Amino acid sequence: MSKPRLSYFGGRGLAEPIRLLLKDAKVEYEEVNLGTAANGVFPEAFLALKASGVLDYGSVPYWEENGLNLVQSFAISRHLARKHGYNGENEAEAAKIDSVVEGTRDLVMAIRKVLTVPAEQKAQTWQEISKVDIPKWFGFFEALLKKSGTGFFVGKKASLADIYVIAYTEEIRCLDKSALASFPLLSAHLDAMFARPNLAAYAADPNAIPSFARLWHKNNNNK
Repeated sequence: MSKPRLSYFGGRGLAEPIRLLLKDAKVEYEEVNLGTAANGVFPEAFLALKASGVLDYGSVPYWEENGLNLVQSFAISRHLARKHGYNGENEAEAAKIDSVVEGTRDLVMAIRKVLTVPAEQKAQTWQEISKVDIPKWFGFFEALLKKSGTGFFVGKKASLADIYVIAYTEEIRCLDKSALASFPLLSAHLDAMFARPNLAAYAADPNAIPSFARLWHKNNNNK
């Protein structure tokens, strides 16, 4: 294999932090779009990959690199962070980076509640998430940025912590442009990260994989 390869469904989702890190670090890689699952029906490309036995837990994203085959988004992200300089300057920073990343994962779990309720309850559930869960976690992230004082969550340069936070704050901003209004440091952090040349180019790419948040918002507003 001449280039590493990332396989995932046709949306950002769990693979987006991986993509953002790879883009920011100028890592050349191939991406396999496995299609989109709908109403519990998975695309043939994913089912074929799963049947091949290479997915240790039967799930994606799936990363292939010089004989190394990895699943689980956090394992892939941490591997790439260590390899490309996004894991801090020492063990203490690495531990703090992991803590921030785990915080974003808790935020995502809270948001995913909207996917588990009946269609008629989704709007109300999203309102509850918007008023309670998102402000709570955005408040935590705002406080961490203030404590750091460097413009980054940990240390003096971009790390996996920054990558994970922007992946999901951007998703939320797609759904609600006012979500960051009360969090100036977090809003400035998101803008600054996407002003980095490689991330700016990625964000402006018309062929970039669409946001799950944008698709969900579009589908629910068209009903």
